Amino acid sequence: MIQGKQVKPCSIWRALAVIAAAVLSALHSHADGSPSELGAEDLLIAAYPQALVHSDNSAEILWRDGTRMALDNGLVKASFEDLLNKASILDQVMVQYPAGWPFDRSRIAADPGRVRNEAFFRKLYGNTQKSVEDRLVDVPWPNGTSPERVRFTSINGAADALAAVRDEIGSLGPKAARIIARPNGTFNWRPIAGTQRLSMHSFGAAIDFDLPGNLSRYWRWDGKEAGTYPSGVLEDDALGAVVRAFEKHGFIWGGKWGHYDTVHFEYRPELLRQESVDSKRVAKVPADR
Repeated sequence: MIQGKQVKPCSIWRALAVIAAAVLSALHSHADGSPSELGAEDLLIAAYPQALVHSDNSAEILWRDGTRMALDNGLVKASFEDLLNKASILDQVMVQYPAGWPFDRSRIAADPGRVRNEAFFRKLYGNTQKSVEDRLVDVPWPNGTSPERVRFTSINGAADALAAVRDEIGSLGPKAARIIARPNGTFNWRPIAGTQRLSMHSFGAAIDFDLPGNLSRYWRWDGKEAGTYPSGVLEDDALGAVVRAFEKHGFIWGGKWGHYDTVHFEYRPELLRQESVDSKRVAKVPADR
């Protein structure tokens, strides 16, 4: 049974619709060369310095191999699902991720981090299963009884970041170590359940865990019609320490989505650098919507 204050049934899903409207409104307001685009380029270069350099065109990002990609694809997104399916690179960084623990629950309804431009990640990590696999490395991982290895992308220091998370959590004591003792998947070339969009697992840039107790919660498992965020997971201090450690090294947690996935962490350093960029240069979704 979930402990703590419960959200009224379906309130999360009503909030999602309202927040999605705010997101879409913000995204539709862009113009070439806007401050938001300039801020997006800064975020992406700071997050992926091995891959990107500054462009002479503020409406584009420039890869180190000379490839140029438009920040905004100009497509109309009529709904939140449409946004997920047609996301531009600019859309990808528009919704701020609420780092820290505890965090503002009102900010998770917009699913910060679920909006991804697939072409960006295909360019970064590999366009095919084989090209991604060729860049995977083994990261030693403690599982409570004997060490094992998990496969993770070496691109942009992602595997090194995961190893740093492992080491930091290892210094936090047995309760935190227990949270990550059972890794349950990293690389897996597949679409997200119920969609045609590739999962971040396809790029070897995400890791799931079989969490202890009742901490493993996923909105599809719970049933969307329930509409209740599993507040009890937020009362676990050890989980909070683990989430903070992951975020420190560039990972976001799926438990900070309205469509929650508490077992899931993915390497998205551009979303952990948002607060370091002048807030005037990156549009924000109102937290109180």
